[in-house]
Amino acid sequence: MRFCIRENCNNNLTSIVKNNTVVFRCNVCFEEYSLTNEDTLMIDEHFQENNTIHKHKTYLQNACHDDIAELVYKNCPNRGCTETIVKIIKLAESGQALYVCPTCRTQFA
Repeated sequence: MRFCIRENCNNNLTSIVKNNTVVFRCNVCFEEYSLTNEDTLMIDEHFQENNTIHKHKTYLQNACHDDIAELVYKNCPNRGCTETIVKIIKLAESGQALYVCPTCRTQFA
């Protein structure tokens, strides 16, 4: 996840395609940022279009490392974990959301 670095903004950036190139744009001040080597490209990945369950499983296992995944305030259900901000993974057109704790990697719906 990236944030706008403009003074007094710090808003979350969203990825867009502009001139066949992916860029990050701030929805508040409309500042645009180019991709860096650290950015993970996982744009419009539709689970229904993939041809193997292995791809789904691998992506979900590594979702805790996705730095551009959307974050939400939600308590991790793992009793040993005190994390209150988790990553949300949206499963394409079904609209189902899966939450992943970045600290203990617990997945829950």
